[in-house]
Amino acid sequence: MPNHKRAFIDFYGEHKISPVSQNISDLKAHFDRREALYRHLGVIPSFVQGKSVIEFGPGSGHNALYTASLMPSRYVFVEGNPTGLEETKKKLENAPFNTEFVKSHIESFETDERFDMVLCEGVLPWQNDPTGMMQKVAEFVAPGGILIVTTNNEVSALSETLRQLQAALIVDKSLPIMAQVEQLLPVFKEDLNSLKGMSRPQEDWILDQILQPFIGSTFSIEHAIRAVDGKFDVYSASPNFLIDWAWYKEVPTSPQTPNELGISTFRQNIHNFLDYRYTFPARSEKDNLHLDDLINELTKNELLLENSGDHKYLPTIQSQLAELTKEVRTFSSDTAECLEDFANCLDQFVETGKFPTPRKFSPFFGRGQQYLSFIKK
Repeated sequence: MPNHKRAFIDFYGEHKISPVSQNISDLKAHFDRREALYRHLGVIPSFVQGKSVIEFGPGSGHNALYTASLMPSRYVFVEGNPTGLEETKKKLENAPFNTEFVKSHIESFETDERFDMVLCEGVLPWQNDPTGMMQKVAEFVAPGGILIVTTNNEVSALSETLRQLQAALIVDKSLPIMAQVEQLLPVFKEDLNSLKGMSRPQEDWILDQILQPFIGSTFSIEHAIRAVDGKFDVYSASPNFLIDWAWYKEVPTSPQTPNELGISTFRQNIHNFLDYRYTFPARSEKDNLHLDDLINELTKNELLLENSGDHKYLPTIQSQLAELTKEVRTFSSDTAECLEDFANCLDQFVETGKFPTPRKFSPFFGRGQQYLSFIKK
């Protein structure tokens, strides 16, 4: 495994890629998806018009096209991947407002300017210090402005974690990176075709979610809220799970702050990030933190196997997967069947050296990436 020190940037730079594109052959459909996302986050189009925006890690600029269509007065792009920055520039340098394209790692970026809207999408999870990086981008929000970031946790990423394990056991690492992609495309084609909302090329998904080495740590909704607590209030989310039944006149005197409410609601709904096909009643924080712990430990061992190539971790993973399946069965028999199917395939791999196609597991995906919006106090 190459000695990657920075999440995403080093892998992208090594292969001169930016595997974060979106299907924009139907631009209206792409814009509709982004508008729906922004509405979930409490951002209506008129908020952006005439405002200043800065985006950290715009990737290839596909998502920025929608934000640009809302006609901000100024739009700054900060990207450390030269390939991604060049692709963003090609798409947006002729926008009819003030644009600026800055090649810089987030940690190194400096400006005295403060912005009405700060975006950092698909960047923070798996960094070496995601909390510090979020606090860095939050510095550039003007008072009363909005901050939008993405999060994930081991629960929401479990479906990808298990597919990473499957890939690590079958892919030929001696092949060039794109040849590895070609080897894995037929393996995951049926899985990805089951996702009706899939809007990125399957090749990009394999590069970004399966073959990319993950070197830092996940960054959950709770982590994000705590990272800026005191300076920002959590505003909204996508999926929009934040619910506050307080009467509006009681809100200013409520003993529970918006951030405390956000963390409590997240903890009661951790299990709902496991399988995107289902939404279950809230569970106790204690039960969900136990679920979280089980998946965290399994994820640690998967990453150890993936990064070392050492199959000595397989017996522990098998045992952890069995315990996890038992716990998941308490609230979702369908999801438990998916996990059991994968576990059976893993058992067969250990016995025969061949990984059969996990049919029941195929449609299982979590709510992998979440969005959070915050208002600066």
